[in-house]
Amino acid sequence: MTAIDLQGETTATQYIYAGNFTVNINDACEGTVMANNTAIAVSGATIPKGNNSKGDGQEELYFCLEEIPPTISSQIYSTTGLGAWTISVS
Repeated sequence: MTAIDLQGETTATQYIYAGNFTVNINDACEGTVMANNTAIAVSGATIPKGNNSKGDGQEELYFCLEEIPPTISSQIYSTTGLGAWTISVS
């Protein structure tokens, strides 16, 4: 999983950093901490062989925003200017 910092669309000098997010195979926070533009392995994630249309070969990932910096303004934050998040299988 490769995350990208979220940049403010109104005030481009403000960010929600990728490290503020975690990813987990359980519907819960406190998973694997993400890092900006760095591929990290998601602890416990597996994608078994199978036919996706039959419900096989799938894994669910849950993302949690653990903290928002208290000094940033209320606005839309996105990866529009920095690149998309990527999920890779290896």
